Amino acid sequence: MPVSDRVRLRLVGASRDRNGFTYDTNWNKDRDDQHWRMARVGLWIEPVEGVTNYTLAYYGTSHSNGTGSIAKDFNTNYFIGLARRPVPIGGGVTVPLGAISPNFNFCGAGTGPADCSLYTNLIADQEKRGIRKTAHGLDSFAKLESWSISNTTDIELSSTLTLRNIFSYSELRSDYANDQDGTTVPIYDNGNTELSRTAPRDWYKQVTEELQVQGTGLNDKLTYTVGGFYFKQSPRGTMRYFSTNVCARPTLAGCGIGQSEIGITNESKALYAQGSLDFGAFSPSLDRLRLTAGYRYTWDTVGGTATAWNFTPLPGGGQFVSSCSWKSNPNPSQSIADPRNTCLFGAELKSSSPNWTIGLDYRPNDNIMVYGKATRGYKAGGFNTFAVFDSTRTFGPETVTDYELGFKSDFNAGGMRGRFNVNGFWLDYKNIQRAAGDFNRATGGNGAVTLNNASATIKGVEVEAMIQPTENIELGGNYSHLNAKYKSFVFDSSSGVWDCTAQSITSPKAFAGADMTCRPLQYLSPNIVSVYGRFSLPMADDVGKLSLLLSYNWTDAQPTAPFSTEFFPDGTVNEPGVLLPSYGLLNATIDWKGVLGSPVDLSLFATNITKKNYIISNTGIYQTIGAQSVIYGEPRMFGLRLRYSFGN
Repeated sequence: MPVSDRVRLRLVGASRDRNGFTYDTNWNKDRDDQHWRMARVGLWIEPVEGVTNYTLAYYGTSHSNGTGSIAKDFNTNYFIGLARRPVPIGGGVTVPLGAISPNFNFCGAGTGPADCSLYTNLIADQEKRGIRKTAHGLDSFAKLESWSISNTTDIELSSTLTLRNIFSYSELRSDYANDQDGTTVPIYDNGNTELSRTAPRDWYKQVTEELQVQGTGLNDKLTYTVGGFYFKQSPRGTMRYFSTNVCARPTLAGCGIGQSEIGITNESKALYAQGSLDFGAFSPSLDRLRLTAGYRYTWDTVGGTATAWNFTPLPGGGQFVSSCSWKSNPNPSQSIADPRNTCLFGAELKSSSPNWTIGLDYRPNDNIMVYGKATRGYKAGGFNTFAVFDSTRTFGPETVTDYELGFKSDFNAGGMRGRFNVNGFWLDYKNIQRAAGDFNRATGGNGAVTLNNASATIKGVEVEAMIQPTENIELGGNYSHLNAKYKSFVFDSSSGVWDCTAQSITSPKAFAGADMTCRPLQYLSPNIVSVYGRFSLPMADDVGKLSLLLSYNWTDAQPTAPFSTEFFPDGTVNEPGVLLPSYGLLNATIDWKGVLGSPVDLSLFATNITKKNYIISNTGIYQTIGAQSVIYGEPRMFGLRLRYSFGN
């Protein structure tokens, strides 16, 4: 809202409260709930002619009872094998792991005949509850708080040259814990009911600074931007992470707990230039033929420290620290006295790379454009907080080169307005970053590695269409098709994996030279389709504008695991549920804008009208941790939205 000719103020606020749709019978809580608030204040001033300044402040907070994971299965064969794993005790004698530690005596298989009824009964109970009820052992929760302030200053140096400076500072704090196996047993608890509330999982501050010069020339046929960019993200305070995985006890009592503390700093500097030239500057016959080219060079530094250890709470207080998470304890009968420093490691990685873009577009008239472009992108490397080898504490950058051809058009045929856009693209993806489990046999450390040597091609086409057969009816849709394949994905596995040569669960695992080239790329659906119809009801201006929107969205099945398929070639189960089934959703919205001439907008909406049960996530740890759980998408929902506008 205008305060004066040279001062404008904008205030925005939003709030949402939604009950959860997955009831936790163990904690008497609704999971998958939403409660958030946000406020945004913008102040624009023009102190003198040719100088403007815009300051934007933001604050947001949210809290929920976490995600309602639904248990599907336990891999009892894996549990029994773990309990009976032979452990050397000297003199050529071995003892089952389950006989040494109750925490690994799954199904009692380490000390006698196997009885896995605890786990089969939990799955049977979950099947009786259905997909909208669960029973977590961990009291899941999620809290988020963030705020930011940014400032943009524009100074007109001349009629063709502008100096712009953009500065921002922000902070984010996130606290969360989640029972990812979805049962009362501590198999895959990403957090701890009490301990996870003592310190945030993520707590970062971030600063950015960008200075650029924007200019025009050749009678506005040439536009360009030259500038520099700086970014730094660093810890705001202590960050802690707790977990309990693969414990054979029926509850958390007596189980070991993993504790991690991390601190990662990312710093990036870049210089860039980009410009567009309309060749009409040289000849009228070349008007609307435009060349765009840009170049950016980035220098990145990532450094961090991580410390992680495993402990068991003592009855009188304190901890018995059995080992560092990434290396064994040379005296396992003695607690590590100073785990925070004993288990500490750090590393730093510097990387740099160019990014560039070049493209040509042509507009024969105001309603049609054809274009082609090539773009190279770069993603910096990082610090691996779960490393168990010195050589895997950092991982390198990845790059993608995109080639694209497209056509955009707006048309009017027989009084019917419409739009038709289509583009095809081909991506060359190199040094792909992929996370995998890792094991150090020399130290006994379990952790993870970020692989960085795969390459792939992704080809696709995207289509957008819209037509208005009458003034009050609009029909449209979008379609995308993807074809993605690895060109090469070969690596050395320290723990062994079933690669492309495996035919069944009895096939030997691959270690050196494991080949995953045959695997599909994660989270890419071959086909995504959406169609909609918008129908407007003619009404007097002082009544408002009323419209109905119907939409249907289809998503093909998509793979979620980088290394596993759902079944082996012989039909035996490998990693159940890693191929998320396809699904379609029908939604509707009734919008009444300017209700009875007021500044109030009213929306009534219904989502998933047909009550489709669809899965949006799968753990993918059946063969590595022994559990399978899923997350279901939202059920059918109805709701009301209100918006009040202050000024223009």
